[in-house]
Amino acid sequence: MDLSSLIIVFTCVLILIIAIPTLYTLRKRERELGYPKQHETLADVQFLLEQNEEILAQSCFRRVTGGSYHQAKAYIAHIKRQKSQERK
Repeated sequence: MDLSSLIIVFTCVLILIIAIPTLYTLRKRERELGYPKQHETLADVQFLLEQNEEILAQSCFRRVTGGSYHQAKAYIAHIKRQKSQERK
């Protein structure tokens, strides 16, 4: 193996070492909150945001709407802006 192949293999292993525990932690937290539910709605997305679970709210939004990551992120940002304006 040449040096570039070793770098690629090392990078992939490093990503897996970081990604797998993170995904496991998110899944565990999601189950603690009772998600995914059978019939999720946008109210569930708002509930997760109120619990400061932005990543889980994005996942829930994507399951509810079938939308993309960018749509979920934009929706979450929109809701957060609305909440901050209501507080003023």
